[in-house]
Amino acid sequence: MSEKLTEIVKLVEQSGKLSDEEKRVIIQSLKDADKELAVSAFKIERLEKVKHTTTVLLEETIEELDAKRKSVEKQKRELEIEAALERVRSIAMGMRKPADMLDICHTIATELNQLGIN
Repeated sequence: MSEKLTEIVKLVEQSGKLSDEEKRVIIQSLKDADKELAVSAFKIERLEKVKHTTTVLLEETIEELDAKRKSVEKQKRELEIEAALERVRSIAMGMRKPADMLDICHTIATELNQLGIN
């Protein structure tokens, strides 16, 4: 029982103005209130633990999602480069005469520009 409730119980027990039945009822009410406070404190403690666990899990999930996002961005970049190479290759495969080399150079420049490479 908390120190303050114990002090109140002592005051009730020492009171000469209350009957024994009134003292018993008041003391029982104080004991019930103490039990409710203990249960509430326990629940709050458990909620804080759950909150902490949830926070840790959420932080880990955010880190994992960030890592996956970076991986997806890297894969996307690699696919963009592969697609650009494939476009250049398809034009190069269609080259029939030396003058077609200008088209290939133009396509290479366009693809490099689209990839952000100067």
